[in-house]
Amino acid sequence: MAGSCSTCCASSPVGGSAVRILYNPAAGSGRGIRAIAGIRAAFARFGFSDVRATVRAGDEARLASEAMDDGIETLVVVGGDGTFSNVAGPVAAAGAPLRLGLIPAGTGNDFVKNLGLATGAPEQQAHH
Repeated sequence: MAGSCSTCCASSPVGGSAVRILYNPAAGSGRGIRAIAGIRAAFARFGFSDVRATVRAGDEARLASEAMDDGIETLVVVGGDGTFSNVAGPVAAAGAPLRLGLIPAGTGNDFVKNLGLATGAPEQQAHH
């Protein structure tokens, strides 16, 4: 469900930490681009406004690496199973202490479902 959120590896509130949102506008046949305005607004209410979009294949890994290099503490990923996988791989390989927040906007969202992650409104994830 686009706009629902799941938090992975987040054990403390993100308030006061460096947060970046990475989204795939093509996820879920355009669900990513349709969801980002509401997600951006929800996070902006908590002072988080750093938003990056993928443009082409492979951008997820590059943007995840940039987030780690920039000292980002929480990377909120909006997309589908491919987007999540393409971000999680480089983060895991780097062993980075980076929290991932997942907001499903794909077609099936099996990654989030199979992990049994909780879902809720983007406002809840922005606050956590």
